[in-house]
Amino acid sequence: MAEPLTLPELAQIPLDRIKGIGDKRLAALNELGVATVLDLVSFYPRRWVDRSNEARIADLVEGREALVL
Repeated sequence: MAEPLTLPELAQIPLDRIKGIGDKRLAALNELGVATVLDLVSFYPRRWVDRSNEARIADLVEGREALVL
C-alpha cells in the first residue's frame, strides 16, 4: 500500500493530471485561483444557497435571497 501524499506533495500536482478535468474546467478553476490538487481540496464555497427554502414571487422580500421555481 502506498504512503499517503503530504500537503507539500499535493501542492506540486497540477490539476491537468486529474482524469476528467479538461481545458474548459481547468480554465474555470484557474480563474478561481485553483491550480493544484492542494488548491482544489482546500477550496471551499464562498456561500451556500438553501435550495429547500422555496418561495413564490408574491412572497419575495427585497434584499433577502430566495429560490424561485
